[in-house]
Formats: sequence, C-alpha cells, structure tokens
Amino acid sequence: MPFRFHKYEGAGNDFVIVECSNSDEFSRLTVLGRAICDRHFGVGADGLVLLEDDLQADARMAIFNADGSRADMCGNALRCVGKHLLDGRRSSASRVVIKTDQGPRFVDRASSARMPGGLRTEIGKPRFERAEVPMTGPSGPVIEEELTVLETPVKITALFLGNPHVVLFRPALDAREVRELGAALESHPRFPRRTNVNFVRVRNAGEVDQRTFERGVGETLACGTGASAVCVAGVLTGRLGPEVLVHQPGGDLLIRWPDRDAMVEVTGIARRVFSGEWPEA
Repeated sequence: MPFRFHKYEGAGNDFVIVECSNSDEFSRLTVLGRAICDRHFGVGADGLVLLEDDLQADARMAIFNADGSRADMCGNALRCVGKHLLDGRRSSASRVVIKTDQGPRFVDRASSARMPGGLRTEIGKPRFERAEVPMTGPSGPVIEEELTVLETPVKITALFLGNPHVVLFRPALDAREVRELGAALESHPRFPRRTNVNFVRVRNAGEVDQRTFERGVGETLACGTGASAVCVAGVLTGRLGPEVLVHQPGGDLLIRWPDRDAMVEVTGIARRVFSGEWPEA
C-alpha cells in the first residue's frame, strides 16, 4: 500500500525519511531501501531512515544504506530527523531526543555566527581499540599505522564512532584516489564489517577539507560521523585542535571534541527537499 515519505539533506548527504505507524509496517519497509534510494528508478538518496514511536524518546530511528545494508549511525541523517521532528511534530520544542542503534542522541537548534541556522547533535564517544573498530591485528589503537592498499603503503588512523572509520591525511584530495583507494579500503580484508574511508587535507589546526567514501554507498557529498572521526584523528595525531570546521563537497560541518572523555558534537544545516507518496510497499 502507498506510504508518505519526506526527503531531507544535510550538507548534501540526502535521506528518505518514513514514519512507520506500527512494527509490521517497519518490518515491511526495511526491504525497500535499495529501491527507494535508487537515483534512476526511485526517489534517490544515500539512505532510507525509518522512524517509530518510542516511549522513552521523541522517536526511534533505523538507517539503511543505499545498498540495503543497515548502518549503525549517521550524523547527517540524525540531524535531518531532528529537523523533521522539530519543524513538524514538535514545532515549539528546541530539542528532541532520538533513539538510535548507538543509544539516545539529542538534536537541538544551535544557530551561531559560524553556522547560521545550525542544528547540533552528539555523535558519541570514539572507541580506539582495534577489535572495537573492528580491524584485525594485534590489540591496541590504530594511529598512523601503515597498511598496503592497491600495492601502495598508506598511513591510516582507525576508530569506531557510530560506524567504523579510517582517516587518511593527504597533501591534496584527488578524485581518482578517493574513488579507487576508498573502494579498496572499504572492503579491505582487515575490516570484517567494512569501513568508511575519510580523506583529509589540513588547512590549519581548525579547518580541513574532506572527502568520504562511505560503506555501502560510495563517495557521498558529506558524512557527519566521518567529519567527527577526522576531528578525533586530527587531535590524536597532533594536527588539529578540539574544534574544527570541516569543508565537504556538500557543505560545512562544525565539529567539537573538547576532551577524550567527551562526546563528539556536530553542528550543521539540514533541510527538507520535498515530500511525496511511494506507490507501494
């Protein structure tokens, strides 16, 4: 039967959001991610987000990548859901709480001089132990570790921050390298659950350029958890400070990681593109 959908984007990272009326509808819609996200025969999106009512939060969300696989977390999707709830179901509120696979997360209005009209959320606390990324090899953190990919040695920093992430600091961002090296790293056998791959060029201690090859999607215009991972990796390697403005192809994100025991905060823009009706489920 037909159902209502809403398309949102955050820094160019786009999502189809569907509010499910019951658990049966939720289960039925989980198999439609690939069809809905198809940019030629569907709505077109980087992911499908399903929302359910929750007794302990404003909503519960589940994210499915464009290839149909389940995503653990997505910062831009979280912000888009927050925008949807704040502007619609809770228009008088300044903050909503959303239950995710990584626990409850807030989204609030946080307009500032650096990010007018911004929405802020907490992504989570980074985890550094190799087994938690997960990545095969000896125990301990993965910081500037050399890994051979496509017969080329590269230095990577790996961590888990809502999703598995690899960060590579590069002197320049090359489209071919992002596409080819990103695909090879995403499915590298050292990462049993695959990984997101973030390429970074540092401008200064508070500003970077980033491109991301996302797990299950390919290169996207933005990645919220990826930008967060970049900030964390930059602090760990002494390249960046605790607040970083991240320039991505789809827009900017402001990332804060004040100390190692803190949650990573992301502030950025989100907007509704259009709403419509999908003919069948």
